[in-house]
Amino acid sequence: MSEPYWEPLAASLVSSGLVKLYDLILPAAAANFDITSLTQEYAHLRLIAQLRGDNASLNVGAYLRFNNDSGANYNGQRLAAGAATVTAAEALAGTGAHIGYCAAGSAGAGRAAIFGVDIPNYSQAVFHKQLVSLNNRNDSDTTAQTDIEHFISNWKNTAAINRITLYPNSGNFAVGSRCTLYGLDTRSVASPASALISVVTSLPASPYDGQEVILTDSLTAPTYSWRLIYLAAITDAYKWLCIGGDAKSVRVETDYPTNPALSLSVPRPGIYNLDHGATWYLLDTTSTVYSTDLVVDGAGSYAYYLTRGTANTSGFMGASAGHQPGVVVASTILQRTGINTGTIGRIERRWIKAMPVRLS
Repeated sequence: MSEPYWEPLAASLVSSGLVKLYDLILPAAAANFDITSLTQEYAHLRLIAQLRGDNASLNVGAYLRFNNDSGANYNGQRLAAGAATVTAAEALAGTGAHIGYCAAGSAGAGRAAIFGVDIPNYSQAVFHKQLVSLNNRNDSDTTAQTDIEHFISNWKNTAAINRITLYPNSGNFAVGSRCTLYGLDTRSVASPASALISVVTSLPASPYDGQEVILTDSLTAPTYSWRLIYLAAITDAYKWLCIGGDAKSVRVETDYPTNPALSLSVPRPGIYNLDHGATWYLLDTTSTVYSTDLVVDGAGSYAYYLTRGTANTSGFMGASAGHQPGVVVASTILQRTGINTGTIGRIERRWIKAMPVRLS
């Protein structure tokens, strides 16, 4: 994947209200650009693309499909001009929204087509969804092969658009084809931070280098929030770097052994800094050992022990805490507690905290 440098564009994008949601240059031929888990916080969408197909033909059609709907639910109209000839055509009950044509495998080397597509009011669930597309195609130097085409399409569905798939009607899109999607924010865009960072409950499926988000568990009653930035240069799977936020945590007041296990689930696999602890009470005067340990994903164990000597009296209280940095966690952290056999005591106020370093 090849990405443009983002920061120099920030000022112009903020002033215009455009926020980049997706950007991909194909490193290899691909059947489509599939943009999933679209955020619903913007008013309108703008898609910009430069495309070439690899099918053995002069050109191929380019289409959009919304929410993976491949039914006969798209109506469209085309107006085209090639040389001095203007043509028009209607298409009803299509299985995708036709947005134009692009040069394909039989076209001259280096030839492609560009597209600009506007999708208004995509996040509302009142009207059928509509688009307007402008297409510039240049298949060869032969007359009438440099066309300008205007397309409109109507998707007969009122659902908010959460997925957009751009695909050719035959073959694949060729190496170097590019698709970029922007959200148009009609709210105040006085500060770049508010315009460029989205609050989400799941990470984008197709992130771009330098993208920032705030990940939380709820948009109405959040219990944690992590500010993350996607760094494509990281060589392992954990490319979302955490640059701020508070730990996800769990705490119980009930005592061991009444409730012997305490667990915390992480929302995303990643590398975490783990903290945990407990408060313990001695109810006898014999030598007593109390222990807590963490078991991660049913495997790795990180143990901490506390010892009280015989000189102490019954009713003595203490607390333990442990810190384990850089632990790979896929799903679950379990805190176990224990007291030596034959001794009397209890462990209360147990807690676990997990703070991400990097997420997948």
